[in-house]
Amino acid sequence: MIATDPGQPPFLPIELGFDDGLRAQVLPYGARLAALWVPARDRPVNVVLGYDDPRRHAQDRGFLGAAIGRVSGRIAQACFELEGRTWRLEPNEPPHHLHGGPLGLHARAWQVLHLEQGPQPRLVLGLELSDGTDGYPGRFEATASFALEPDELRIELQARVERPCPVSLTMHPYFNLGGAHDSPVHDHLLSVSADEILELDAALIPSGVRLPVAGTPFDFRDEAALGERLGQPHPQLLLGRGLDHCFVLQPLRERDARLRHERSGLAMTVSSNQPTLQVYAGHYLDAPPGTATWRAHCGLCLEPQAFPNAVNEPRFPSSVLRPGETWRNSIRYLFSQRA
Repeated sequence: MIATDPGQPPFLPIELGFDDGLRAQVLPYGARLAALWVPARDRPVNVVLGYDDPRRHAQDRGFLGAAIGRVSGRIAQACFELEGRTWRLEPNEPPHHLHGGPLGLHARAWQVLHLEQGPQPRLVLGLELSDGTDGYPGRFEATASFALEPDELRIELQARVERPCPVSLTMHPYFNLGGAHDSPVHDHLLSVSADEILELDAALIPSGVRLPVAGTPFDFRDEAALGERLGQPHPQLLLGRGLDHCFVLQPLRERDARLRHERSGLAMTVSSNQPTLQVYAGHYLDAPPGTATWRAHCGLCLEPQAFPNAVNEPRFPSSVLRPGETWRNSIRYLFSQRA
Protein backbone atom coordinates (compact mmCIF):
# COMPACT_ATOMS: atom_id res chain seq x y z
CA MET A 1 0.00 0.00 0.00
CA ILE A 2 1.23 3.51 -0.80
CA ALA A 3 -0.28 6.37 1.17
CA THR A 4 -1.07 9.66 -0.50
CA ASP A 5 -0.49 11.36 2.86
CA PRO A 6 1.42 9.08 5.26
CA GLY A 7 1.92 12.02 7.62
CA GLN A 8 -1.80 12.64 8.24
CA PRO A 9 -2.19 13.07 12.03
CA PRO A 10 -4.35 10.14 13.19
CA PHE A 11 -6.58 12.31 15.44
CA LEU A 12 -7.13 15.13 12.94
CA PRO A 13 -10.62 14.56 11.47
CA ILE A 14 -11.00 14.42 7.70
CA GLU A 15 -14.26 16.06 6.65
CA LEU A 16 -16.07 15.32 3.43
CA GLY A 17 -19.59 15.80 2.15
CA PHE A 18 -22.04 18.45 0.99
CA ASP A 19 -23.15 21.89 2.16
CA ASP A 20 -26.81 20.89 1.86
CA GLY A 21 -26.49 17.12 2.37
CA LEU A 22 -24.59 14.58 4.43
CA ARG A 23 -21.27 15.62 5.95
CA ALA A 24 -18.96 13.13 7.63
CA GLN A 25 -15.87 13.34 9.80
CA VAL A 26 -13.52 10.36 9.69
CA LEU A 27 -10.53 9.80 11.97
CA PRO A 28 -7.58 7.88 10.55
CA TYR A 29 -7.18 6.46 14.05
CA GLY A 30 -9.32 3.33 13.89
CA ALA A 31 -10.88 4.39 10.55
CA ARG A 32 -13.58 5.87 12.76
CA LEU A 33 -16.77 7.57 11.69
CA ALA A 34 -16.40 10.37 14.26
CA ALA A 35 -19.42 12.45 13.18
CA LEU A 36 -22.16 12.35 10.57
CA TRP A 37 -24.37 15.41 10.03
CA VAL A 38 -27.73 14.77 8.38
CA PRO A 39 -30.12 17.55 7.28
CA ALA A 40 -33.18 17.51 9.56
CA ARG A 41 -36.24 19.72 9.99
CA ASP A 42 -34.50 22.74 11.52
CA ARG A 43 -30.78 22.15 11.16
CA PRO A 44 -28.22 19.42 10.44
CA VAL A 45 -28.08 16.76 13.16
CA ASN A 46 -24.98 14.76 14.12
CA VAL A 47 -26.38 11.24 14.34
CA VAL A 48 -23.32 9.33 15.69
CA LEU A 49 -21.73 9.48 19.13
CA GLY A 50 -18.16 10.69 19.60
CA TYR A 51 -15.87 12.63 21.90
CA ASP A 52 -15.44 16.39 22.13
CA ASP A 53 -11.68 15.81 21.88
CA PRO A 54 -10.87 13.26 19.14
CA ARG A 55 -7.73 12.18 21.02
CA ARG A 56 -10.01 10.55 23.59
CA HIS A 57 -10.58 7.73 21.13
CA ALA A 58 -7.15 6.38 22.05
CA GLN A 59 -8.55 5.43 25.49
CA ASP A 60 -12.04 4.56 24.25
CA ARG A 61 -13.30 1.16 25.38
CA GLY A 62 -16.60 1.25 23.49
CA PHE A 63 -15.15 1.07 19.93
CA LEU A 64 -16.99 4.31 19.06
CA GLY A 65 -17.39 4.63 15.30
CA ALA A 66 -14.45 2.30 14.64
CA ALA A 67 -13.65 -0.27 12.01
CA ILE A 68 -13.60 -3.69 13.69
CA GLY A 69 -11.40 -6.71 12.92
CA ARG A 70 -9.66 -8.93 12.06
CA VAL A 71 -12.74 -10.64 13.53
CA SER A 72 -15.77 -8.81 14.91
CA GLY A 73 -17.49 -10.15 18.00
CA ARG A 74 -16.13 -12.65 20.50
CA ILE A 75 -13.89 -15.64 19.84
CA ALA A 76 -14.43 -18.16 22.62
CA GLN A 77 -11.49 -18.81 24.92
CA ALA A 78 -9.37 -16.56 22.67
CA CYS A 79 -8.27 -19.46 20.48
CA PHE A 80 -9.16 -21.49 17.45
CA GLU A 81 -7.84 -24.44 15.44
CA LEU A 82 -7.00 -24.03 11.79
CA GLU A 83 -5.26 -26.49 9.50
CA GLY A 84 -4.08 -28.67 12.38
CA ARG A 85 -2.69 -25.89 14.54
CA THR A 86 -4.05 -24.08 17.59
CA TRP A 87 -3.86 -20.29 17.42
CA ARG A 88 -3.98 -18.44 20.74
CA LEU A 89 -5.19 -14.85 20.62
CA GLU A 90 -4.88 -11.94 23.03
CA PRO A 91 -7.77 -12.26 25.56
CA ASN A 92 -8.85 -8.61 25.85
CA GLU A 93 -12.16 -9.71 27.43
CA PRO A 94 -10.68 -12.56 29.51
CA PRO A 95 -10.87 -15.39 28.84
CA HIS A 96 -12.27 -14.38 25.45
CA HIS A 97 -11.07 -12.31 22.50
CA LEU A 98 -13.25 -9.36 21.44
CA HIS A 99 -13.34 -7.30 18.21
CA GLY A 100 -9.87 -8.23 16.98
CA GLY A 101 -8.06 -7.76 20.27
CA PRO A 102 -6.32 -4.77 21.87
CA LEU A 103 -4.28 -4.05 18.72
CA GLY A 104 -7.11 -4.57 16.23
CA LEU A 105 -8.26 -2.23 13.49
CA HIS A 106 -9.84 0.15 16.01
CA ALA A 107 -6.52 0.86 17.74
CA ARG A 108 -4.37 1.62 14.70
CA ALA A 109 -3.43 4.72 12.74
CA TRP A 110 -4.64 4.07 9.19
CA GLN A 111 -3.01 5.75 6.19
CA VAL A 112 -4.79 7.98 3.70
CA LEU A 113 -4.66 6.24 0.32
CA HIS A 114 -7.09 8.49 -1.54
CA LEU A 115 -9.09 11.65 -0.79
CA GLU A 116 -11.48 13.26 -3.23
CA GLN A 117 -13.73 16.21 -2.48
CA GLY A 118 -16.22 17.86 -4.82
CA PRO A 119 -19.38 16.30 -6.30
CA GLN A 120 -18.37 12.70 -5.45
CA PRO A 121 -16.55 12.88 -2.09
CA ARG A 122 -14.61 9.75 -1.23
CA LEU A 123 -11.93 8.75 1.27
CA VAL A 124 -9.93 5.51 1.24
CA LEU A 125 -7.83 4.47 4.23
CA GLY A 126 -5.40 1.55 4.36
CA LEU A 127 -3.79 -0.57 7.05
CA GLU A 128 -1.33 -3.45 7.28
CA LEU A 129 -1.00 -5.78 10.27
CA SER A 130 2.03 -7.99 10.65
CA ASP A 131 2.07 -11.76 11.08
CA GLY A 132 1.18 -12.63 14.68
CA THR A 133 -0.58 -9.37 15.60
CA ASP A 134 -2.79 -10.26 18.60
CA GLY A 135 -2.04 -13.91 17.78
CA TYR A 136 -3.49 -14.07 14.26
CA PRO A 137 -1.69 -15.94 11.48
CA GLY A 138 -0.13 -14.14 8.55
CA ARG A 139 0.22 -10.59 7.29
CA PHE A 140 -3.09 -8.80 6.80
CA GLU A 141 -4.08 -5.86 4.61
CA ALA A 142 -7.30 -3.85 4.88
CA THR A 143 -8.89 -0.85 3.23
CA ALA A 144 -11.85 1.24 4.36
CA SER A 145 -13.64 3.33 1.75
CA PHE A 146 -16.07 6.13 2.71
CA ALA A 147 -18.18 7.56 -0.15
CA LEU A 148 -21.02 10.07 0.18
CA GLU A 149 -24.09 11.09 -1.74
CA PRO A 150 -26.34 13.91 -0.45
CA ASP A 151 -28.54 11.36 1.37
CA GLU A 152 -26.29 8.29 1.60
CA LEU A 153 -23.04 7.05 3.16
CA ARG A 154 -21.43 3.94 1.72
CA ILE A 155 -18.62 2.20 3.58
CA GLU A 156 -16.77 -0.72 2.05
CA LEU A 157 -14.29 -2.74 4.08
CA GLN A 158 -11.92 -5.05 2.24
CA ALA A 159 -9.30 -7.49 3.51
CA ARG A 160 -6.59 -9.74 2.10
CA VAL A 161 -4.34 -12.24 3.88
CA GLU A 162 -1.13 -14.10 3.14
CA ARG A 163 -2.11 -17.15 5.23
CA PRO A 164 -5.54 -18.69 5.92
CA CYS A 165 -7.12 -16.62 8.69
CA PRO A 166 -10.64 -15.94 10.04
CA VAL A 167 -11.86 -12.51 8.91
CA SER A 168 -15.05 -10.59 9.68
CA LEU A 169 -14.83 -6.81 9.48
CA THR A 170 -17.59 -4.39 10.42
CA MET A 171 -18.23 -0.81 11.52
CA HIS A 172 -19.21 0.18 15.06
CA PRO A 173 -20.92 3.61 15.02
CA TYR A 174 -23.46 4.35 17.73
CA PHE A 175 -26.51 6.02 16.18
CA ASN A 176 -28.80 8.54 17.84
CA LEU A 177 -31.09 10.08 15.25
CA GLY A 178 -32.43 12.64 17.70
CA GLY A 179 -29.07 14.39 17.77
CA ALA A 180 -29.30 14.87 21.56
CA HIS A 181 -26.49 12.55 22.58
CA ASP A 182 -27.40 12.73 26.25
CA SER A 183 -30.82 11.16 25.56
CA PRO A 184 -31.42 7.38 25.45
CA VAL A 185 -32.55 5.80 22.19
CA HIS A 186 -35.61 4.28 23.88
CA ASP A 187 -37.87 6.43 21.68
CA HIS A 188 -36.29 5.17 18.45
CA LEU A 189 -38.29 2.79 16.26
CA LEU A 190 -36.41 -0.22 14.87
CA SER A 191 -37.16 -2.90 12.30
CA VAL A 192 -34.80 -5.76 11.39
CA SER A 193 -35.20 -8.21 8.49
CA ALA A 194 -34.54 -11.31 10.58
CA ASP A 195 -36.59 -14.35 11.59
CA GLU A 196 -33.96 -15.71 14.02
CA ILE A 197 -31.31 -14.63 16.50
CA LEU A 198 -28.30 -16.57 17.73
CA GLU A 199 -28.70 -17.91 21.26
CA LEU A 200 -26.03 -16.68 23.70
CA ASP A 201 -24.51 -18.71 26.50
CA ALA A 202 -23.56 -17.30 29.92
CA ALA A 203 -20.31 -15.91 28.49
CA LEU A 204 -22.21 -14.11 25.67
CA ILE A 205 -20.79 -16.53 23.10
CA PRO A 206 -23.26 -17.89 20.49
CA SER A 207 -24.17 -21.46 21.41
CA GLY A 208 -24.70 -22.48 17.77
CA VAL A 209 -28.48 -22.59 18.26
CA ARG A 210 -30.79 -20.31 16.30
CA LEU A 211 -33.88 -19.03 18.13
CA PRO A 212 -37.05 -17.86 16.34
CA VAL A 213 -37.88 -14.23 17.08
CA ALA A 214 -41.65 -14.78 16.80
CA GLY A 215 -43.39 -14.05 20.09
CA THR A 216 -40.24 -12.62 21.73
CA PRO A 217 -38.86 -9.12 22.39
CA PHE A 218 -36.47 -9.76 19.49
CA ASP A 219 -39.22 -9.70 16.88
CA PHE A 220 -38.46 -6.49 15.00
CA ARG A 221 -39.85 -7.71 11.69
CA ASP A 222 -42.45 -5.01 12.22
CA GLU A 223 -41.28 -1.66 13.55
CA ALA A 224 -41.18 -1.42 17.35
CA ALA A 225 -39.95 1.08 19.93
CA LEU A 226 -36.67 0.07 21.54
CA GLY A 227 -37.78 1.16 25.00
CA GLU A 228 -40.76 -1.18 24.90
CA ARG A 229 -38.49 -4.17 24.28
CA LEU A 230 -35.39 -3.53 26.41
CA GLY A 231 -37.14 -3.90 29.75
CA GLN A 232 -38.89 -7.19 29.06
CA PRO A 233 -37.87 -10.15 31.27
CA HIS A 234 -36.73 -12.46 28.49
CA PRO A 235 -33.91 -14.86 29.54
CA GLN A 236 -31.68 -13.77 26.66
CA LEU A 237 -32.11 -10.08 27.50
CA LEU A 238 -31.35 -10.77 31.16
CA LEU A 239 -28.30 -12.82 30.22
CA GLY A 240 -26.86 -10.06 28.05
CA ARG A 241 -27.89 -7.24 30.42
CA GLY A 242 -29.84 -5.87 27.47
CA LEU A 243 -29.95 -6.05 23.71
CA ASP A 244 -26.58 -7.22 22.35
CA HIS A 245 -27.57 -10.02 20.00
CA CYS A 246 -26.82 -11.30 16.54
CA PHE A 247 -29.79 -11.35 14.16
CA VAL A 248 -29.68 -13.83 11.27
CA LEU A 249 -30.73 -11.77 8.28
CA GLN A 250 -33.20 -13.02 5.72
CA PRO A 251 -31.26 -14.05 2.57
CA LEU A 252 -33.71 -12.19 0.31
CA ARG A 253 -34.40 -8.83 1.91
CA GLU A 254 -34.97 -5.22 0.97
CA ARG A 255 -32.67 -4.00 3.76
CA ASP A 256 -30.94 -5.19 6.91
CA ALA A 257 -32.64 -2.74 9.27
CA ARG A 258 -34.45 0.58 9.53
CA LEU A 259 -34.14 3.04 12.41
CA ARG A 260 -36.55 5.96 12.80
CA HIS A 261 -36.98 8.88 15.18
CA GLU A 262 -40.33 10.62 15.06
CA ARG A 263 -39.34 13.85 16.81
CA SER A 264 -36.43 14.66 14.48
CA GLY A 265 -38.24 13.24 11.46
CA LEU A 266 -35.12 11.26 10.47
CA ALA A 267 -35.04 7.67 9.28
CA MET A 268 -32.04 5.53 8.35
CA THR A 269 -31.96 2.24 6.47
CA VAL A 270 -28.93 -0.05 6.69
CA SER A 271 -28.15 -2.50 3.88
CA SER A 272 -25.19 -4.85 3.45
CA ASN A 273 -23.95 -8.04 1.83
CA GLN A 274 -23.48 -9.78 5.19
CA PRO A 275 -25.47 -12.70 6.68
CA THR A 276 -25.99 -11.31 10.19
CA LEU A 277 -26.55 -8.04 12.02
CA GLN A 278 -25.33 -7.45 15.57
CA VAL A 279 -27.73 -5.11 17.37
CA TYR A 280 -26.31 -3.50 20.50
CA ALA A 281 -28.22 -0.93 22.55
CA GLY A 282 -25.18 0.56 24.26
CA HIS A 283 -25.80 -0.53 27.83
CA TYR A 284 -22.04 -0.51 28.60
CA LEU A 285 -21.52 3.06 27.35
CA ASP A 286 -19.87 5.22 29.99
CA ALA A 287 -18.01 8.38 28.99
CA PRO A 288 -15.41 9.72 31.44
CA PRO A 289 -16.61 12.97 33.05
CA GLY A 290 -16.05 16.01 30.87
CA THR A 291 -15.34 14.05 27.66
CA ALA A 292 -18.85 13.63 26.20
CA THR A 293 -22.52 14.00 27.13
CA TRP A 294 -23.65 10.48 26.27
CA ARG A 295 -24.12 7.60 28.71
CA ALA A 296 -25.65 4.12 28.73
CA HIS A 297 -28.32 3.50 26.08
CA CYS A 298 -27.66 6.79 24.26
CA GLY A 299 -26.64 5.08 21.02
CA LEU A 300 -27.60 2.02 19.00
CA CYS A 301 -25.09 -0.09 17.03
CA LEU A 302 -26.18 -1.92 13.88
CA GLU A 303 -23.19 -4.03 12.82
CA PRO A 304 -23.44 -6.14 9.62
CA GLN A 305 -20.96 -9.00 9.87
CA ALA A 306 -20.23 -12.69 9.42
CA PHE A 307 -21.44 -15.23 11.99
CA PRO A 308 -19.62 -14.53 15.28
CA ASN A 309 -17.24 -17.20 16.62
CA ALA A 310 -17.72 -19.05 13.33
CA VAL A 311 -14.11 -20.26 13.47
CA ASN A 312 -15.08 -22.37 16.52
CA GLU A 313 -18.67 -23.27 15.59
CA PRO A 314 -19.08 -25.89 12.82
CA ARG A 315 -22.80 -25.09 12.50
CA PHE A 316 -21.98 -21.62 11.18
CA PRO A 317 -20.68 -20.75 7.69
CA SER A 318 -16.89 -20.53 7.62
CA SER A 319 -15.25 -17.14 8.17
CA VAL A 320 -11.79 -18.26 6.99
CA LEU A 321 -10.26 -16.08 4.28
CA ARG A 322 -7.53 -17.61 2.12
CA PRO A 323 -4.64 -16.11 0.15
CA GLY A 324 -5.74 -14.78 -3.23
CA GLU A 325 -9.27 -14.03 -2.00
CA THR A 326 -10.70 -10.61 -1.05
CA TRP A 327 -13.13 -10.23 1.82
CA ARG A 328 -15.72 -7.44 1.44
CA ASN A 329 -18.32 -5.88 3.66
CA SER A 330 -20.34 -3.30 1.71
CA ILE A 331 -22.55 -1.21 4.02
CA ARG A 332 -25.04 1.42 2.87
CA TYR A 333 -26.63 3.97 5.20
CA LEU A 334 -29.52 5.78 3.50
CA PHE A 335 -31.24 8.73 5.22
CA SER A 336 -34.62 10.32 4.69
CA GLN A 337 -36.59 12.99 6.50
CA ARG A 338 -40.19 14.01 6.93
CA ALA A 339 -41.20 17.66 6.91
